[in-house]
Amino acid sequence: MCIRDRALCDVNVSIEWEGAAPSYITNPHSGGGGADTKPENLTPLPVCENRAYTIRVVAHKARNLQSNDDDKEYDPLISVTFGEETKKTDYQKGTINPYFDEELFFMVHKADANFWTTPIQISVMDHYTIGPNRQIGMSQMDAGAVYREDDHFMQNKWLVLRKGEMSTQIMGFLKVSVMVLDAVNDPIPELDEEDEDDEENEEELVMGLLNAPGATYEEVYVRCEIFKGTGIPIMDSGVFGPGLCDPFVKLAYGVKKTQISHKRDTLEPCLLYTSPSPRDS
Repeated sequence: MCIRDRALCDVNVSIEWEGAAPSYITNPHSGGGGADTKPENLTPLPVCENRAYTIRVVAHKARNLQSNDDDKEYDPLISVTFGEETKKTDYQKGTINPYFDEELFFMVHKADANFWTTPIQISVMDHYTIGPNRQIGMSQMDAGAVYREDDHFMQNKWLVLRKGEMSTQIMGFLKVSVMVLDAVNDPIPELDEEDEDDEENEEELVMGLLNAPGATYEEVYVRCEIFKGTGIPIMDSGVFGPGLCDPFVKLAYGVKKTQISHKRDTLEPCLLYTSPSPRDS
């Protein structure tokens, strides 16, 4: 008798785009995802060389941090890198939905010609007492993309956390406020206080994601049909009968997860499952 579910195998299915890949894959520094933005439509950036700038990143909270182990809880912290400098928040103990409300501050005394295209990389890390912290997911944007915002300030924006810079695998979401300011001429904008009871549902969260200028959303539905399994190894000891297995299937796409009811005492399960369409759910 199994006390805990054990994975028999993992199956990863790649989903590819017809035609050109989205701009957030081909240009991961653009600030989000979606349609390409023509440079001529963007507000020109001022000459930055030899000027002083401040970068402030306020990490509010993360949501739905993903793990291959359903029982896994992280000790998450936020790590922000700009150029050669990295700063970190304190870590939160045992959670996949941490609250931080911490500000990380960078001072650039003399910007160079590459300042506007330097990425602000924001990572959610799993804290380890012994050994290096491990990255859960990351997102990044150019300093110039932030400076083009009103008051040079992105406030209360949700970021998609990806497994790596060029990855499409979603590892959760992170809410941040980011500002890039001329240290001499720009006033520091005030942060609006966040309503702790105002919890976005998944649809509101996705529509509020930070996106590249001019980007649009397109709904895409993924349909999965499962018929049967074969060649499944014996997992039970057989103390109370022949050693068999009680197999079931878990499906995960992005942060969506579902589980098919298990079939008892079989190595050749007939599953016959079709994922529901949006009209059925």
